[in-house]
This record gives sequence, structure tokens and C-alpha cells, in this order.
Amino acid sequence: MTPEDAKSRFMLASVNSIYTWIGKYVSQSESLSLQPQTSDEMANKSKDDQIRELKAALKQAQKKAELEELRAKAYDKMITLAEESFNIPIRKKSGTRQSYYLPHKDNDFSENALEPLIVEKAREYRKSNPGLGCAKLYIIIKKMFEETG
Repeated sequence: MTPEDAKSRFMLASVNSIYTWIGKYVSQSESLSLQPQTSDEMANKSKDDQIRELKAALKQAQKKAELEELRAKAYDKMITLAEESFNIPIRKKSGTRQSYYLPHKDNDFSENALEPLIVEKAREYRKSNPGLGCAKLYIIIKKMFEETG
């Protein structure tokens, strides 16, 4: 598609806008692209050249990281402004169903300590009463732990 076709298709005022966008975004993408080099190419270059290239690659990576951080801040600001202006909650709240049903990590120690004890008591009751159902076994063990604390 030529710039003139794009101008007519997207109803732009002038072709200069397209050329400005091309100059702005094509140069940005080219400056950010990291070209993979083989170890043979690096071995043939002098140490100073290698250091210069690595420094340039590091600068490009830092620039890319800064742009990504800026993009994340812009999205965050956009969501904040949308929430304020339209009075609609967009961000996920902490009390959602999904977070409610996820296992909580603060009780791990007590659960890990009690589980082997509960299993042991259940096996003891099953040995002495092989026909004992799950519901009755649950009630017996629950009462036992309530009494002992």
C-alpha cells in the first residue's frame, strides 16, 4: 500500500502524516532490533570492537526496557483515568472468587503439622471399626480435635 492509498483509505488530511509516522516508528524499531551474531563473527573482531558492540547492544536493551516501563506506566495511568472519569472499576480486586478459593499460604505450618496426625487417627479408627463410614469418621476425629484444642 502506498502512502497515497493509505491517505485515502484512512481519510487523512495529508500524506505528510504518514511520512512522519514512518520516520518516527521505523527508525525506532530499527534502533531497538538486536541482530544475533555468531561466535565466529565475534571471534574475528578485536576486543575493542567487541566491547563497543556489546556496549551498543546494552544501550539498546536499556532503551527497550525504559520504553517498556514507560508503556506500563502509561497503561496504568490510562486505567486510573478511565476508572475516575467513568466511575467503573477496571482493576481486579483482591476479594474475587478466584482469589478466595486459592490456597492460603499463612496456614501451611499448621496444616502440614496436623495432616499426618489426622491420617494416623483415621487409620487407627478404621482398623478397630472397618465398617465405619466417612461421615462418622469425620465427626469422631473432629470432636477429638475440638476437645484437645
